[in-house]
Amino acid sequence: GDINGALTAFEDLGEYEDSAKMVKKLKKYQQAMKKLDAHAYDEAREIFADLGNFHDSKVYVQSGVDYHMANYLMDCAEKADPAGLSLLPLGEAYAESDDEAVYANELYFAAAEIFVSLGDYQDSEELASACWYGMAIIELEWGQVETALQLQEKLNSDDSAALQAQIEACTADATVMVALVVCATLVGTVACAKLVGCSLPILAEKLGLDPAVMASPFISTIVDSLSLLIYFNFATLLLGI
Repeated sequence: GDINGALTAFEDLGEYEDSAKMVKKLKKYQQAMKKLDAHAYDEAREIFADLGNFHDSKVYVQSGVDYHMANYLMDCAEKADPAGLSLLPLGEAYAESDDEAVYANELYFAAAEIFVSLGDYQDSEELASACWYGMAIIELEWGQVETALQLQEKLNSDDSAALQAQIEACTADATVMVALVVCATLVGTVACAKLVGCSLPILAEKLGLDPAVMASPFISTIVDSLSLLIYFNFATLLLGI
């Protein structure tokens, strides 16, 4: 209902019956709502608890305050805003991270846990799914496909389909990059083999040695060693590992 309108009406009634009592409760209710807006959730819960069964105070104590807090945490996660970390037990530790995704991930998790605990209160189930989806996207950005797949099991059908598309895109990109590493390694290895196979006998001849000394096993050992170095360097460069 219109709390402000009700407050004005009761104030206009003056001392009529329990008008003064209602004015006091309405002002206290307004105070609790202001605490919610200021993200002082524990204080808001205490005020609602003091109001007992007045209006929907009991609902706020049981679910409403937590619902508002979870929404705030989710909003902070979406904006990568560390302000919400102050509400978490280990928030200060995450706030020290320079990686916004680290504390966004933690905020999503905290919000999701609250929404799950609220069950079917309002749109808690849908919002919990949105939080899990946000976490899954972060895990994909970190290259943790397996973790994203585990989170997918917690999503509703729409979020699950959207995440599947993201996973397939990431997997396709990874496959292309791995293929590129293999191709680049093959080219580098062939070039290296030709270079070593030609240069070592010539070097031996220049040193007055029999070119036959540079036999195939010796050349193969050098080429194999260089091939590993070529592979690992391309993998590091292209895959970021």
